Amino acid sequence: MDLLPGKMAVVVRFAARKPYWTVVIPIALLAVVAVYPIIELVRLSLHNAPSATGGVEVFVGLKQFGWILESSEFRNSLKVTFIFIFGASVVEIFIGLALALLFNVESTLARVFRLLLVLPAMLAPVAVGLIWVLILNSDFGILNYLLGLVGIEGQAWLASPALAMRSLILIDAWQWAPFVALFLLAGLRSLPTEPFEAAKVDGASPIQIFRYLTLPMLQPVLAVVFLIRVLDGTKLFGLVLVLTSGGPGSSTNVLGLEIFKKAFEGNQMNFAAGMAVIQLLLVLLFAGVYTILFLRSHAAAIGDDT
Repeated sequence: MDLLPGKMAVVVRFAARKPYWTVVIPIALLAVVAVYPIIELVRLSLHNAPSATGGVEVFVGLKQFGWILESSEFRNSLKVTFIFIFGASVVEIFIGLALALLFNVESTLARVFRLLLVLPAMLAPVAVGLIWVLILNSDFGILNYLLGLVGIEGQAWLASPALAMRSLILIDAWQWAPFVALFLLAGLRSLPTEPFEAAKVDGASPIQIFRYLTLPMLQPVLAVVFLIRVLDGTKLFGLVLVLTSGGPGSSTNVLGLEIFKKAFEGNQMNFAAGMAVIQLLLVLLFAGVYTILFLRSHAAAIGDDT
């Protein structure tokens, strides 16, 4: 007796007779959804549509990338992006590790706080930006109000070139440090307990246990978290658009925002596509080199242990 519905039974019998279709169809969908846009992006980056040709695309090849590398706006946005990515990643890992160590206990209060840690990461970047625009407003923001209560002069957090990037990094850390904490907390829970128990018996202090046991054993998890946060930082767009729109000046004009401006405000779609291709290549290069170095160091550490 066929227990499956009619159409489902047909699909199952077809898959049983021709199992290769279960691989071909997902690969075809992946090619349409992921590969084709990348091919189109590369095609756009190799063409240009100057006004002299009436907006008709002409093939310029690698000249497009030379023009991009000569652009001061591109170089500045690349520098700003690097500053943000590595600043935010370091801050988030530092705060996340502290939170993970703090909540690595079994209690009802700790379980409640672990649940609350998920909430900031669930918010959309635009929502986070709107929340912090109100908090950091120099005229009626609550942060300056609280500082005034203790006699500290309020600051123009988002209007000062010296403070805007720091504010952006701390806001991103507010949203994603809890995610890092949950990731590291899972890593802490997976560590073997025997070395820690032996260290306590030998009289090691909590600082010594953290320095010589916890931190070295947690290095693979820290490495993965750092890679995830760096790759995610390259996609920064909505948060900075709402908070500063790249200002003041160009102090927070990250690469994603510059690509948007060139494509949709400057109507330079081919130029923007070339910038996006360079960004993609840099991300792939960093991820590849970082992964190779991590695997090599991890394999060396395993070899030393054996």
